[in-house]
Amino acid sequence: MARAKKQDNATEPAERRASGRIADKASKREDDVKQAAKAKTKKTAATAKKGKTTTTTAKKSNGKDDASNADVNGQGSSSASSKSNGQLKVGDALPTGLTLKDQAGNDVDISSLRKAVIFMYPKANTGGCTTQAKKYRDDHGQWDELGFEVYGLSNDGLTSLKNWKEKQTLPYTLLSDPDRLLIKSLTGTASKTIRSHVVIDSEGKLADVQLQVKPAESSPDALIVAKKLNEGPDEEQE
Repeated sequence: MARAKKQDNATEPAERRASGRIADKASKREDDVKQAAKAKTKKTAATAKKGKTTTTTAKKSNGKDDASNADVNGQGSSSASSKSNGQLKVGDALPTGLTLKDQAGNDVDISSLRKAVIFMYPKANTGGCTTQAKKYRDDHGQWDELGFEVYGLSNDGLTSLKNWKEKQTLPYTLLSDPDRLLIKSLTGTASKTIRSHVVIDSEGKLADVQLQVKPAESSPDALIVAKKLNEGPDEEQE
């Protein structure tokens, strides 16, 4: 009896140890499961966050693309607008029903002009504009020999034009276009006066249109066109 009891006592610690190991394993397994679940939750949250970030980035990217497309479309529209803004092109006749005043207050019917050059400048009595005007003055003999009339055009008032003409001894007519009606027809904009020139042939049509010209080069460049217009077919063949 005592021996059996002793065996039971010896067996009890072993069973307790085995039971403890099983409990430890179960606890460890439970911890592993919890950690795995926690890791999965973090991964899911990270994936969701990443997806949100990707969506936001894509949205921003799309916004940028849309802006870029808007810019491109804007340029396209601007380009299309420049073609349909009423600007005259080579081969077109001068506008009818438009009369402007010269520096002396005389009326000038624009549609009646033949064999003429009209140079446009932003403002009378300023540096670049004076350079441009003086070059036409210095070349006036050549223009006269070719039978071409020279006209300066701006939105300056008559008094300003009269004083400038006298100060620089300009031998040609200065036209005042206060509302930029003719200027818009020739350059495509009425918001400002672009330094430009146009050459008009013997039929009253535009033979040359040059925008954003350099002050000292306007008259020489226009003279080249005028000389070609004066060359008859027989002379060109020779």
